[in-house]
Amino acid sequence: MARCHTVTPRLALHRPKKISDVAIERVPSRRNRISSFQSKLAIAHYAHGTITDYCHALYKAVVYIGKLPDDFSQDDVDGYLQSMLSRKPMPAEAQFKHF
Repeated sequence: MARCHTVTPRLALHRPKKISDVAIERVPSRRNRISSFQSKLAIAHYAHGTITDYCHALYKAVVYIGKLPDDFSQDDVDGYLQSMLSRKPMPAEAQFKHF
């Protein structure tokens, strides 16, 4: 009788965390705020994809800056945008419109 082995794919073991999980770990109070932000955008009739894109952009900024958006200073935002300009490849111009 042959034995069956369950093999867990290596990719599943080392899957990187989602940016939303990293942002919430970095600023735990972010979890409640994102729901409020999503609700306001939905009420304003933003498309689901747009809401997702906006939230993703905010998650990336929260991870970089380490604060809630309400606590961002102009220097924080300028530093974050400058870091995006320094990346290779440079992000699309649309990513800057979220700020």
